Amino acid sequence: MASIHYKKRDGVWYLIDRKKWIRLGPIRQQEAKKVLLKYETDKTYLKLDMVYDHAMTFRELADEYLEKLEAIRYRTLETRKIILKRICETFGKTPIGKINPHDVDVWFKKMEYKPRTVVQYLDAFKQSYKLAIEKKYLTDYPLRSFKRPKIPHAIPRYESPENIATVLKAMTPEARLPYYIMFYTGLRPSTVARMKVGSVDLGKRVILPEHEDVKTHEAHVVEMSDEVYPYFRKLVKGRGKDEYLFPSKTGGQRGNFRSALRRAETKTGIKITPYQFRHSFGTGILNQTGDLRLTQEVMGHKDIRSTLVYAYTLRDRKKAAINKWSLKPKL
Repeated sequence: MASIHYKKRDGVWYLIDRKKWIRLGPIRQQEAKKVLLKYETDKTYLKLDMVYDHAMTFRELADEYLEKLEAIRYRTLETRKIILKRICETFGKTPIGKINPHDVDVWFKKMEYKPRTVVQYLDAFKQSYKLAIEKKYLTDYPLRSFKRPKIPHAIPRYESPENIATVLKAMTPEARLPYYIMFYTGLRPSTVARMKVGSVDLGKRVILPEHEDVKTHEAHVVEMSDEVYPYFRKLVKGRGKDEYLFPSKTGGQRGNFRSALRRAETKTGIKITPYQFRHSFGTGILNQTGDLRLTQEVMGHKDIRSTLVYAYTLRDRKKAAINKWSLKPKL
């Protein structure tokens, strides 16, 4: 195949120069051929930014972005599809170079979205435009000046060890294993889902994740307690290092850990999410030690502010400390 050629995709013609796709639009094949011949003799012929700014709509960009996510099996693909669908209801026919911060801000206010939702939608915009810039459809992100709202740190949803024990007893021994891991290590459900046998070092009694943490983007080494060590020993016995600890039915990475919890909820009436096992761990560690820095290290928080949301557990300790504080000898 020639280094420069043209190709039709979803009703749109593209000029392909090595790895660079130049969008020509929904034109006829003869016109695409003429553009190719002209481009071969003069590569300054196409003013790419002008063509892209006015030719590609956000819906076309969103479709291409979703194709990319499907190819890499993006873990929150369905959520991203819903978000982009809602964005396209308003901005789908708008050229990607014409979407601006003012119009987006007006839309957010009209929809009355909460700060956390606004941030999710802005991230969908940003990632879509990141692809557009990579493909040379645009040279800059048009929403760069949009001010992201601040999201207040919510108090973690803590569940008592007694309720957690009741929920786990309602499961089969096999089904409760991942929840034991979350409760005794504080690992995020997504991290547990990606863990492989090779991540577990029984000799040093540590967990060495092969991937960066999904939030901090840093490796977080986790110590094994005496309580959780037997479960890891059972999980890795006789298995290859590249196998997932908790594989899906097809042997690949597991999607989530909600199904067993739903069945347990039906039996016990206690509603609990996978993430609450992590929050209960963090709350328990801080409550027992009163040490924020230690809790930050154990939880793998990059920013101490993430750990501070667990500080509500220190209220009783604060009252006790104040009551004990006195002058000695007394006046």
